[in-house]
Amino acid sequence: ILYGKLLNVFLSFFAILFIFLIFKKIIKDKPLLWVGFIACVFLPNYIAYCNTLGTEILSLFLLTLIILLQLYLKTTWTKYLIIGILIGILTLTKPFFALYPLVVILAEWLDHKNLQKVIRNFILLAFGITITLAPWIYRNYQKFHKIIPISWNSGMALFVNNNNENTYGGWMPISAVKVDEQFKEKLAR
Repeated sequence: ILYGKLLNVFLSFFAILFIFLIFKKIIKDKPLLWVGFIACVFLPNYIAYCNTLGTEILSLFLLTLIILLQLYLKTTWTKYLIIGILIGILTLTKPFFALYPLVVILAEWLDHKNLQKVIRNFILLAFGITITLAPWIYRNYQKFHKIIPISWNSGMALFVNNNNENTYGGWMPISAVKVDEQFKEKLAR
């Protein structure tokens, strides 16, 4: 557990460094840069999550690294391949980041207004994401005999958190959910 917490501190340090470099690139007014940076650094999330073994610090690190690379790397085919691989890793960490390529491509479009370049970069981005996610998708297929792109709980979280036994709307163990036999048979299908 100690090594995980130390890794969180290490990743947090670099995420904060990346945030400074991002702000330095996009905010030209020095006082505003420092106010924004200091406000970001002292958010309770950075302090509280370092002690928690979860995906928050890792996903923050990966997201800030991706944004940093978007801003600092020259536009070459390797830029979008690397960013695609990192988005794939980020997506494995937090599945909702599967939509982040749309942000990258929108930024690319707003920056260059060249449809051919945007399509080429999207293909490179998609290739990077695909080669990162493919082993996990294959593993899921081997284990569950279904194509599961990233993660899937078959509606279990929805079921556990939204049922007649759950009066407060929070997490509860599935064993505490009372269902009739007919529903169990339907659920098993």
